[in-house]
Amino acid sequence: FPVTIVLVSESMAVITTDRREPGIVAKYNKMLELAKQFGDFDAIALWDDDDIYLPNHLEYHSQVLQIHGMSYPALVWSTYTGKMEQEASGGRFWASLAIKTAEFNRVGGFVDTERADFDQQSLGYWRKNISCGDPCEIGEPTYVFRWGDTGCQHSQFQMRSPDDTGWYQRLAVSQGV
Repeated sequence: FPVTIVLVSESMAVITTDRREPGIVAKYNKMLELAKQFGDFDAIALWDDDDIYLPNHLEYHSQVLQIHGMSYPALVWSTYTGKMEQEASGGRFWASLAIKTAEFNRVGGFVDTERADFDQQSLGYWRKNISCGDPCEIGEPTYVFRWGDTGCQHSQFQMRSPDDTGWYQRLAVSQGV
């Protein structure tokens, strides 16, 4: 659960911290704070370590961000049914998106919440306030959400309801953190 970021440009940097952040939004905010030490960046692409990103992921987002402030797919690959299938993103899966840094900052960043529907809250707010394009209009979905097939307990198993604010702490306890 420590923050890890990988920055790729002309060179690559991997940054990790030993400190566990108190919630998922705080974790992402810390990630962005740490990234600033490398200077300004034009866009943010969220990546979760237990998901899969196919080869064209950043290329498609980059093409969408030439026109829009945010790139968010209508479809994702998912293992929800036990096999790999496409499903509607449905305002979830924030780790599938890319957003221009200027737009992200303009709207105030992540919605400050500890609720289990943190991704839906932030995505809903951003989609109302930022021009959004769909990378699936360029090609097949490039994001794969893995439902419980990661070999470790995924956070969704700790979420009891959308208004649950204790799920992140329960996940830490279950992982011995």
